[in-house]
Amino acid sequence: MITQLVLAGVMLVSATNASERRDDLDGAVGLDRRSSERRDDPDVAVGLGRRSSAPQDVTDGSGEKHAELARRLARDLERLADAVDGSVAYLVVDLTTGERFARRADEPFPTASAIKIGILYELLAQADTGRVSLDQPQPVPTASRVGGAGILQRLTSPMLSLRDHALLMILLSDNTATNVLIDTLGREAINTRMQALGASGYRLRRRMMDAEAAARGDENVASAQDLV
Repeated sequence: MITQLVLAGVMLVSATNASERRDDLDGAVGLDRRSSERRDDPDVAVGLGRRSSAPQDVTDGSGEKHAELARRLARDLERLADAVDGSVAYLVVDLTTGERFARRADEPFPTASAIKIGILYELLAQADTGRVSLDQPQPVPTASRVGGAGILQRLTSPMLSLRDHALLMILLSDNTATNVLIDTLGREAINTRMQALGASGYRLRRRMMDAEAAARGDENVASAQDLV
């Protein structure tokens, strides 16, 4: 008999020292380098404790074993969060039991690319109602082209479907593709949809890599609870 935790979750990190942030304002959310690149503990993986989430062979006492895995996961998550030079929030859910492991899960944090989850949801919702078609060709206007993550900024004259823009946004965290989707779907529609789903702290306030808007304080934010 195998006992394991089946997990889904998100971790948001805000660096204490702004100079340690990546040049890519909207790249993948990263842990402080000193903690995320540690290899001294082979049983700790970034985000989740490897020992906690790995399958374990047992012959009896599965409930007790599951509880021990949950306790171990909780300790691993806290240890990782405590090692970060900054503020950390997370929410991890065991999909088999509904048990939740949380730290500051309802506090809004700058999201970097995690904000793109809501954009994808709104695209699929609008496609379901027929407002847009996933196969609708969408050009890349000059105003949408930005640096940071992604490949579209390097292409000369791409014409992609909304489906392909979404794939690039999620698989490559492509900021240009994300801007195309934001302009197509509408920021207000994205925010309204997410808040109707109960993601009350979700705020898409600007396009990707808009440094001027970020400097004004128009930051994209959400809580870990909003994104799980």
